[in-house]
Amino acid sequence: MLLILTTVAILLLCGIAALLFRRNHQIASTFGVAGPVLACGLGMIPTIRVLSGGIVDPVHMSWGMPLGAFSIGLDGLSALFLLP
Repeated sequence: MLLILTTVAILLLCGIAALLFRRNHQIASTFGVAGPVLACGLGMIPTIRVLSGGIVDPVHMSWGMPLGAFSIGLDGLSALFLLP
């Protein structure tokens, strides 16, 4: 599950980098294309693992919010929606 969170971080960081380099079109295009391709490729690893019957460990993090902890997991139905 940590790999899914990493893909979201890669998407955000590459989007910000493309925005920062908007005056240099070649660098901005490289970040704008390579980032999502890399993130989607990494995101397919846990997706295929779950769809083939495996289990991905969920992430549980406690935080100071009064409504509980941050929990994220990947089951078969949510993995189906991650397919391209």
